[in-house]
Amino acid sequence: YEVDSISFEAKCHIKNFLLDSAKPILLILDSDHTHDHVLAELNLFAPLLPVGSIVIVADTIVEDMPQNYYVDRKWGIGNNPFTALNSFLKLNHNFILDKRWSRRGLLSEFRDGIIVKTSD
Repeated sequence: YEVDSISFEAKCHIKNFLLDSAKPILLILDSDHTHDHVLAELNLFAPLLPVGSIVIVADTIVEDMPQNYYVDRKWGIGNNPFTALNSFLKLNHNFILDKRWSRRGLLSEFRDGIIVKTSD
């Protein structure tokens, strides 16, 4: 079963999956890496997540890659998961950046890309 992660079907599936769950979950976003798509994913799923949930936004490192490094992709400097995450955090104060993992060598593709839901 495959749908676009920002589709109504995806929202319904996740909402049903999380129904009556108060336990934190781990959500990994790793699909279309454009600013608009990642921001739409965050805005769609954030309200559904229980407090304590962790969201890992993949490939935030794109912001630090050389311009046009990804020649066959729509994303690049200024239009990527990192810029989307920062826009999301400015308007959603119930999430915080989890700095324990922000600059770990093994997780470099997630540089400053791990957030935690702290309240509803």
